[in-house]
Amino acid sequence: MRGCRVSSPGRPHCCRRRPTLTPTKPTSFLPEGPVLQTLKAADFASPTEHGTWHIEFTSPDGGYSRNFEPTREKLGESHKSNSAGISLALVGCIQSRGLCRDKIVGWYSLLRLYHNNADGTVTKYEFNDDRSLENLLKWLDRNTRHGTSLLDQVDEKQSV
Repeated sequence: MRGCRVSSPGRPHCCRRRPTLTPTKPTSFLPEGPVLQTLKAADFASPTEHGTWHIEFTSPDGGYSRNFEPTREKLGESHKSNSAGISLALVGCIQSRGLCRDKIVGWYSLLRLYHNNADGTVTKYEFNDDRSLENLLKWLDRNTRHGTSLLDQVDEKQSV
């Protein structure tokens, strides 16, 4: 009992019972469903070889990733029909650290659009604007139409 001091009911201070923590049910930071897919290093290349992919490189520890979560959910809701032909995916950079290093992800949550062109090349766009749903949808629209958004087309018709 060296180093222990005696506390009230005659029990040494260091031997007092500590409160036990009840484990909580683990929650998944990366939701997966019919609209939003979770990609890992092993399955990243195969699906992204075709079509257009909006990919969020994220981390559950990052404040930006947590703050972007409601916008991500709204984006998933707005793309349930997938009429634009854009696939939505998440890459968890804690679980897939090597993939994020290979894709040169410098911060979380990084939003990228990978567009596979007819000639086999891939065009990559990064989102660097205010993270509102409206701005994100405009950015997706603009970059999936190779620089010509629906809003630009309306302006062109009025000026002719």
